Amino acid sequence: MKTKNIIFVLMIIFNSSFINAQFIEDARRYSRQSLEGSARYISMGGAFSALGGDISAITDNPAAAAVFIYPEISVSIRALSNNFQTEYFGQKGIDLPPNTPIDINQAGFVFIMNSTNEEEDFTKISFAFNYKRKNNFKSKFNAGGNNTNGLDNYFLYYAKGVRLKNLLLFPEETISEAYQDIGENLDYASQQAFLGYHGYFINPLEENDENTEYSSNSNIEGSPLGHSFFVKESGYQSQFNFTLSTQYKDFLYLGMSVNSYGIEFNRNDTLYEVGYSSESPLISSQFENILSTVGEGFSMQLGGILKSNNFRLGLSYRTPIWYELNDETTQYLKTEFKNDTPVVLNPNVLNIYNYKLIVPSKVSFGLAYIFEKRGLISFQYGKTNYQNLRFDLKNDDLHLKEQNSIISNNLKSSNNIRIGGELRVEKVSFRLGYYSEKSKKYSALSLNENDYNSLSGGVGLDFDGSNFSVGIANTVINRKFPLYSSSELNANSLNDPISLKNNQTQIVLTYSIKL
Repeated sequence: MKTKNIIFVLMIIFNSSFINAQFIEDARRYSRQSLEGSARYISMGGAFSALGGDISAITDNPAAAAVFIYPEISVSIRALSNNFQTEYFGQKGIDLPPNTPIDINQAGFVFIMNSTNEEEDFTKISFAFNYKRKNNFKSKFNAGGNNTNGLDNYFLYYAKGVRLKNLLLFPEETISEAYQDIGENLDYASQQAFLGYHGYFINPLEENDENTEYSSNSNIEGSPLGHSFFVKESGYQSQFNFTLSTQYKDFLYLGMSVNSYGIEFNRNDTLYEVGYSSESPLISSQFENILSTVGEGFSMQLGGILKSNNFRLGLSYRTPIWYELNDETTQYLKTEFKNDTPVVLNPNVLNIYNYKLIVPSKVSFGLAYIFEKRGLISFQYGKTNYQNLRFDLKNDDLHLKEQNSIISNNLKSSNNIRIGGELRVEKVSFRLGYYSEKSKKYSALSLNENDYNSLSGGVGLDFDGSNFSVGIANTVINRKFPLYSSSELNANSLNDPISLKNNQTQIVLTYSIKL
């Protein structure tokens, strides 16, 4: 066994275009849809593509801004509770206390200019701005179970084809210096192989510099290993809408929006592995990965609402979203031995990856019927083809090409349905809604990335010049994702699926003032 050292070094930062750690799960995370908005919006399931009268409707159809009769300001506060349940190889994870963040999840205004000429065909122009929290990433969960695939499989997968001489330390070279140098001059796979080799998970088949094949040193007999996987995430995805819309005569509303997006995401995951066989020198191990992502995006949107008697017909199109993202990652590995001191590999090196992501366009269709002053019922259908989800290639990047191929071959279109209704009794409005989105499965790992079902309801009080609304939505989100990502969904690289069920409850309070 090689000499083992515990390395403590200062933070070293580098930027390299040659290494990549972006996978299909990262792309899907920033392309998911959810039910977010004002109290009235969520209580009616977000079925507003054919309606106006609520500022959050503008995010679905920019023509909704022209439906407003009076200028309006709206602010919403939300309390969000997430409870997570996991399953890994048939075993339930530990239930952790739910997160309940409170934030301002929506704020906006509509300003209206009415034509003073009664003979004008375009009778109104509306300017609108709206901010909303598009996604809240705050979560904390644990998954555990027994798996014959272990960290040795993870490191063996990345070590395939990596020459042994690239994993060795030069005289007087530290773990941190070598890890940094590999990242700058080689690739992400070589960094993982380096950790596996110096963490004593893998051995070379031949002790020569040109060796490129390795075997397991930790789970030689392929025994079932005990896994405990802890994940803590935080951050949010925000959306800003800048909208211009108009009313043509008394039956057609048209609008366009420029949308700006912001992303802040943090993830810390740690895998504890135990249960090595008697032939293994290892007792236990701990592998930690930390990811921090910031980014911004841009899209445009066009929409129209056609009014005919009591019917409303809405149609909107949102262009692809072009994101520019920046990832920062760090890694930590600790290995415990039966007859020796632990090995701690803590390079304290911050890997920085800059890349672009293109989220596919979206088309929404809405139909509503207005029961005069008694209420309304609304339906909305939307479709997004996730086969068009893409990492933007630069420098003919092979890794991103592989991920785009996986996306094309394994993701399909996603359909979402929204139904909402409102009953008005004098100054009080009662509301109900339903929202559902189904995503197709990954064919190789049967990963179903975002089954989203929500039931909602609420009540609104009209004070003539203002109104106050309360909305409650109970949502069940079912996802599957791999323990660790790889460039091949069917690879034996510890990418076994974790099932995650998120029971989410949100309570939204909205106050709107007519000017």
